[in-house]
Amino acid sequence: MADPKTVLEYATNRNAAAAQAVTDAQQRLAGAQSDLAQVNADQQAASTELATLEAQAASIRQKLSVIATPADGEALLDALEQTTVRIRATQSAVVKIQGRFSIATANMAQVQTELAAATAQQQQAAAALVAATDANTAREELSNALGNPPLTEVNIKAGKALDESDPDGVAFKEAKERIEGDIPPKLVERAHARREQERKLINDELRNNRDAEDAVLKEGATTGGLAKVAAQAWTAFKRAEDAARNFVGGAESRLVQAKAALVQVGDPDQSPLTPEQKARITDPDLNADREAAADGEETLHTTVAKDLADKQLLLDEAILKAKADPSAANLQAVTDARGDVDAAQNAFNTADQAWREKETLLAAAVDNVEAKQAAVAEAIQQAVAGGNDPETDPGVIQAKDDLATAEDDRKSAEDDYKASPHGTLDLWETAVPDATWLLFDKYEHAVETLNALKTANPATLKNDLKTTEEAYVAAQLAADKSSGVLAQLTAEQSHRAVRQDSAQKTSDARLFSALRGDA
Repeated sequence: MADPKTVLEYATNRNAAAAQAVTDAQQRLAGAQSDLAQVNADQQAASTELATLEAQAASIRQKLSVIATPADGEALLDALEQTTVRIRATQSAVVKIQGRFSIATANMAQVQTELAAATAQQQQAAAALVAATDANTAREELSNALGNPPLTEVNIKAGKALDESDPDGVAFKEAKERIEGDIPPKLVERAHARREQERKLINDELRNNRDAEDAVLKEGATTGGLAKVAAQAWTAFKRAEDAARNFVGGAESRLVQAKAALVQVGDPDQSPLTPEQKARITDPDLNADREAAADGEETLHTTVAKDLADKQLLLDEAILKAKADPSAANLQAVTDARGDVDAAQNAFNTADQAWREKETLLAAAVDNVEAKQAAVAEAIQQAVAGGNDPETDPGVIQAKDDLATAEDDRKSAEDDYKASPHGTLDLWETAVPDATWLLFDKYEHAVETLNALKTANPATLKNDLKTTEEAYVAAQLAADKSSGVLAQLTAEQSHRAVRQDSAQKTSDARLFSALRGDA
């Protein structure tokens, strides 16, 4: 019979083997019961025979005590001698039967344990077969869906939806023109870059977790034998199955939703900008400073911030490698990578502080105004409590003067912030209403979805589902074979341990019997 290729075939074979194991265990139990019954019968027969022989010997000895002539004594002595030989042979047989009884009793217990285990395994195998049958039906549906329209056409439709020259790409073209018409190109560029950078950080965390999961599985496969290799293959299979299920279950709806979102974004009646809003966003007098500010943020993000993110990834990789193999070289690599991260973090902190300097000063000035306002209120309260007129009280006058100075400082800090690159960019972004930003986000998400669907390959997902299932079944068969060999060797060792125990318990009697030549 060919080896199974699918989980269902494996579960079917396993269920059949488990059922046969129960049958075999039942047959072994019947044999063990028969052996034990035979030993008991042999033991009873030997005991009866020994008792008879000992009674005969006693009778002969009684006769010898009252013999009349030497001739009569010789005959009785011959008879006693023969009876003694038979007694010793029977005693030797009893000792051996006792050993057989110990072995038969232990075998009975072992076979009963094996039958109970086989029964439990058969029940588990039967339940697993039911689950495998249902899962196989679901996988066949996934495979069929991946191999036929409409899923085989999703990537083509997504590509057309992103092609401005295709009739299906009209919505994309209009949405793109709408976004670029409402938001200046430099601001669109920075917003898109920030979103992509954040997306990368999110994906990095997903990748880091997957890397750690793979490292655990790899180490388990290395140190845990074939069972862990099968577990590693099972994880790969489930990942392929999840990918197929996610595509089959959501690709069409994601395509429809993304195209609908583009239509909504491209609709000029959706959250249109007023002339005043457009004028604020595209103020020509501010354009040069705004674009320079956008370039400043781009430098901060594409160099310093990116360097920090890249160094952190290298540190994460080094840590994983060192935990798998804590060699001196790998541990040193972690130390070096952590030093690089610290340096990159310091560089980012310095650059970010410089970028936000005027904002930080403005926040401090605002806090100072609030403190001075509280001081005025407290001075007025103290003046009233002291019976003084707050309008003429020196403490109140001084507190108000301090507040006026703080408000002037806040105004200067606010002007400095607005004139700074960071403030200029913030105010430019604030000029764009939230409704427009939401449309932009909807556009970005739709384009991202369509690009993902465009590059998706249902045939690859289908093939991955098949090959990872076959790889898992092959790995599981190898693990089962190893486990079966181990079980057989363990059972044989247990059987031999019983024989050894029996031999030890009857050793003195057997040795004396052998010495005396009873057998």
